[in-house]
Amino acid sequence: MGCYNLMMKAVVVFVWFLFLGLAPDEVRAEGACEDDNAANANLGALSGFSNEVKEHDLAASVRRLQSLGFVCAKEPEGSPWRCVGKVPGYPKKVAIHIPVHFDLNETDPEIVTHFHGHVVQNDDFSGTLNRYRLDAELHRSGLSRLLIIPESTGKCDTYKTELSTRAQFDAFHHQLFILLKNSGLVAGASDAKAVRHRITGHSGAYRSIGGILSESLQDEKIERVGLFDATYCSSLSSPPCRGLKKFADRFPGKVKSYYLENSPTSEGSELIFRDEDRVKLSQGSYSHLTVMKKNYSDWMRE
Repeated sequence: MGCYNLMMKAVVVFVWFLFLGLAPDEVRAEGACEDDNAANANLGALSGFSNEVKEHDLAASVRRLQSLGFVCAKEPEGSPWRCVGKVPGYPKKVAIHIPVHFDLNETDPEIVTHFHGHVVQNDDFSGTLNRYRLDAELHRSGLSRLLIIPESTGKCDTYKTELSTRAQFDAFHHQLFILLKNSGLVAGASDAKAVRHRITGHSGAYRSIGGILSESLQDEKIERVGLFDATYCSSLSSPPCRGLKKFADRFPGKVKSYYLENSPTSEGSELIFRDEDRVKLSQGSYSHLTVMKKNYSDWMRE
């Protein structure tokens, strides 16, 4: 009888260990990981980011972005996704261009923010995006970067009031980062400070960019700046022009200016930047509206 009881105890112990080894994870973990789950939930709440996106693949992130109010399309096949919607705190639409090869797990992702110039008559935001097709230049570069284009009406009117200081630039990108994090597009980045920034601008957008850069002299968060026929500076008496000059002097090699020969932008480009930081373009090959064609993807690769 004693041997029988001992044998039964051994069987019970064996079955118990077998259950622990083969039971489904959710059954096995129940109770044992309650404290861990609570800690993770608290961490998610403190971070301010959603933990709902489990599948960090591009298609899932695009769908998540759509659920957050963005309208996304990808034409033609192989080109970057173009998602247009609202970023909290910014009054106009924002376009997010996502390369098909974008690395969602990059720990220090790079974002290019482009300021378009004056709106061509009868163009809406879609017309502006289609006119310059910077998504095609992003694709041509072959690089894993997000291209962000905030909308501005008229003669850069929205930029003047909403994106012309460093504080406004940082506030916009803080909200943008939360949006991107919640969609899973920057899943690998720990916080907004991990993001690397590039800025580009066309035509009259130089005023906003000059305002941002004039207050960006104490850090290197902004890695590169590209100006495309955008230096209407006959002197340094204008605050935006002084801002461009101060940044170029503080960070040699970070700014490149593309300008048309014998144009109103040639004087400013030659006044502000070193020879190696400017590119003169032929009037016969480019116009003010086509200055970014191909030059943009070259600048991207630098």
